Amino acid sequence: MTTSPSHPDPSEARGLSRPSRVQWWRRPFSADPWRRTLYVLLALPLGLASLPLVLLGRDQTAARLQRDLARRYLALRIDQPAARRTAGRVLAHAVLGLPLNLVSLALVVYLWLLVFANLAYPLRPDTMDSYQHSWGGPTLAGAWAVHAAGGLVFLFVAPWIIEAVTRLQGSLARRLLGAGA
Repeated sequence: MTTSPSHPDPSEARGLSRPSRVQWWRRPFSADPWRRTLYVLLALPLGLASLPLVLLGRDQTAARLQRDLARRYLALRIDQPAARRTAGRVLAHAVLGLPLNLVSLALVVYLWLLVFANLAYPLRPDTMDSYQHSWGGPTLAGAWAVHAAGGLVFLFVAPWIIEAVTRLQGSLARRLLGAGA
């Protein structure tokens, strides 16, 4: 869908990032899933650091750091709210975001570990003694082929799961840290 300058895209008006039009088979090798992975890795520590900042009266700093993280890694445009409304919203974002960020971090790390562990199956130190009884055994080639197939599936599925998780995180950031709402 193309839009003219006189008719902006409604998703851009709400501050949503538009995913790049990358073919599904190129998606794991594009920059978007890796930027989103970096966001997930940084969101939890930044959320934890925001709590004491807000409690010490540095809510503007915490809000700016969280908005900058979303802008840089999720390509979200989040407008700065009025200064008088910042402290409660930043605290709410930090508190509500902690469980979401923790679950997101665990999920994303697990997904990428599944990809790596399955694609690098013959390189894992525990496989030389047990590949006869693993999926695809009794040969190392059969076990590796089965595990590599699983790794490839997760390689192409992981970016979509990561995008869904970060869209949820971005929606929370936009609602609580933005000028709207």
